[in-house]
Amino acid sequence: MHRIITAVAVLTLAYLLSSCQTVEQYTFSDDVAFTERVPYGFGWTRGGATLSTLYLDIVEPTVSSADKRPAIIMVHGGGFEDGSRSDDNLRQVADNLASIGYVCFLIDYRLSGDDPPLNYPFPKVDVSYPAARAAIVDTKTAVRYVRDNAAAFSIDPQRIGLMGESAGAVAVLAAGLSNADEYLDDGPDLEVPEQNHPGVDSSVSVIVDCWGSADYFLDSFDAADPPIMIWHGTNDTTAGTWFTSALAIVLECNTIGIPYELYPIIGAGHGAWDNEYSGVDLSSAIAGFLGRYL
Repeated sequence: MHRIITAVAVLTLAYLLSSCQTVEQYTFSDDVAFTERVPYGFGWTRGGATLSTLYLDIVEPTVSSADKRPAIIMVHGGGFEDGSRSDDNLRQVADNLASIGYVCFLIDYRLSGDDPPLNYPFPKVDVSYPAARAAIVDTKTAVRYVRDNAAAFSIDPQRIGLMGESAGAVAVLAAGLSNADEYLDDGPDLEVPEQNHPGVDSSVSVIVDCWGSADYFLDSFDAADPPIMIWHGTNDTTAGTWFTSALAIVLECNTIGIPYELYPIIGAGHGAWDNEYSGVDLSSAIAGFLGRYL
């Protein structure tokens, strides 16, 4: 009995010690300020029974500027099932952009585990499609939040862009390409909270698509859409975001006359964070694209 108790005590102590260990987090540059867990709106969860708060983090330059600053809303991936605004890869890109003058907003959005309400005006891809639609609604909510608070953040309300990766890229493409009256709410029976700034413009000036897809809303493209940057591995085999998805966006842009920049990352798969295109890394490519179009 003594041996059993001792073994349990040792295991318990080991667990407590491991749980008290500091989790290593991304360290931002000295010239960048980080503000965590800022509420930006609400979304219906539990099938429409509960309003849950939506949060974002802000990464911005510490140096003040007399000019209004451009803003980038950044949306994480995870198949609409997991992932968060705390993703280190996303934070690194935000750090790099903030160091050269951009204000970055890294958002969380409702995932499938939050049980967003079922709303059929979205292509039924798989069981996660209510969360996919909710992610688009939340992305548009974030745009309206940033625009309505532009003065507080010293942001130019006409220079707001979207950047997303994987599922987040699906969300930003849909949010940036859709009409103003689309993806505004969670259904006709669920009110839009005033905190979601429903009367504010949700249009954006640029879209950065990292290994995403617009395959399910290719009919949303029109001549008024913003310029699109596409960073996509040619060997992407993840269902729904094959490299052909990038080529489909290019075809629509060429047909309609939307400016775009395609960066085919030869041999790379899904999640090409650390790859380069002709010696240019992802952050530098995004910065160049934003400098030309935002």
